[in-house]
Amino acid sequence: ALITCAKDALVDAIAKVEEDYDLPRGVENRRHPLNNASVYFADNVNPKTVDQHIAYCKAGGFRMMQIYYTSMFFEGDHWSYAGNYDYNEDYPNGREDLVAVLNKVKAAGITPGLHFLAPHIGMKSRYVTPVADHRLHLKQHYTLAKPLGLEDTTIYVEQDTSDAVVREEVRVLQFGGELIRYEGFTTEYPYCFTGCTRGAYETNIVEHPLGQIGGILDVSEFGAFSCYLDQSTSLADEVAQKLADAYNCGFCFVYFDGAEGTKAPFGYHIPNGQYRVWKKMQPQPMLAEGAAKAHFSWHMLSGGNAFDIFKPAIFKQKIGEYPVQEIKRMKNDFTRVNFGWWAFFGTETQADHYEYATSRAAAWDCPATIQSDLKKFAESPRIADILEVMRRWEEVRATKWLTDDQKEQLKNLEQEHILLINEQKEFELVPYDRIENAAGGDPEITAYSFVRNGENYVVYWHHSADGALKLSEDVQVMDELWEQPKCCAELPLGKRRYVKSSLPMEKLITAFQKAEKKG
Repeated sequence: ALITCAKDALVDAIAKVEEDYDLPRGVENRRHPLNNASVYFADNVNPKTVDQHIAYCKAGGFRMMQIYYTSMFFEGDHWSYAGNYDYNEDYPNGREDLVAVLNKVKAAGITPGLHFLAPHIGMKSRYVTPVADHRLHLKQHYTLAKPLGLEDTTIYVEQDTSDAVVREEVRVLQFGGELIRYEGFTTEYPYCFTGCTRGAYETNIVEHPLGQIGGILDVSEFGAFSCYLDQSTSLADEVAQKLADAYNCGFCFVYFDGAEGTKAPFGYHIPNGQYRVWKKMQPQPMLAEGAAKAHFSWHMLSGGNAFDIFKPAIFKQKIGEYPVQEIKRMKNDFTRVNFGWWAFFGTETQADHYEYATSRAAAWDCPATIQSDLKKFAESPRIADILEVMRRWEEVRATKWLTDDQKEQLKNLEQEHILLINEQKEFELVPYDRIENAAGGDPEITAYSFVRNGENYVVYWHHSADGALKLSEDVQVMDELWEQPKCCAELPLGKRRYVKSSLPMEKLITAFQKAEKKG
């Protein structure tokens, strides 16, 4: 389809093309009210844990819960059983239990999505062992120049082996249904693979005739727990049907993880692999993201380009270096960016990390994804503060509260902001600045100063414990701005609290720097 129009009319024109050719509705999905909603990700949602996840999800104001396929399917080590998609012991009634879990999530007002790795086939799955499926993808093909007997450990081939894979954990050959590891290879005639270990991954050792064609198995370098299926074969549809059967239990959106695991040409096989799953899903996903995309993917992926994990020490810096830079490009593609898959590092993760990152995302009308961890959440003394930060910003996203001017302010990476709830219990956005060396440089105490309504404030908290903070000056302290403040010099220390003072800002900051921690 050739479209000629003004840029502001292009998306409407694409919508007409999608309708005329019955394509996935990329425009409709981009305009969906949940397109900029942040996501609560969980990899262990089951009938026993679903209530806990719902509670955390609602505390964070999340309208979207993305459920990893390992929640319901037996997986073992990472992706080692991908492709089987057998319901695990947490789902004794299989599909019936999944329907019930999803109904419970929806009843809580949360939209569930399915996260999967369609191209991956686990190295312990039925597609690999004891007989490797003929529809697995081979990176290079080789023809046996000599018959291969049961005891042979050198494999002679007709083709030049000089471009064979050298990384140890992915040096795997497939001939017929047998997988074979190799130690090395020659680069001159006669070409051969040497030091071979037969029957790798517990596949059956068999004889192979002269002229049999095999090759190097396309093993994923992400830990070598899986290999990739051949997108040109029926295996792609076979796996797609299994995933669609799970999706059709009541999921509403999807994440195409591992979508880069295809053969060339990638511009064709990446979106084609996604589409073969997409078209089996009923109804069409309202939203989708993916780990990789090509031209046709635009019609399915309304978001993407999420960067996985930044540790707390570099978290804010990397938000500015990666998703912020990415969105400047993706805006031209009418596609929003997921500002990250934020791992939770216990007491290392604090409220100001998420305040900074989710506010930068909101500046660009983009969401983020936090990776849940029930154990770490339960052990974190500040999880309530962290989830409250997300809850406020998710309400801001849902209500479109931010003005264009505020969004421009938030695009300044050097200035941090805090979203307050003021005395009238309304949102208020103000810039705030970190107080360096609070409490004499105690690494467990964080404090920020800000000014509002002509008065000076500090928000402060302890990362992991409770106690008291002795100041040299009397100040007013409150848990929330709308509460009645108490005047004191010894402040309660623990969760996020607010201090208001008539002191000049310089003296207030100095008072916090010289404050003495007690308890």
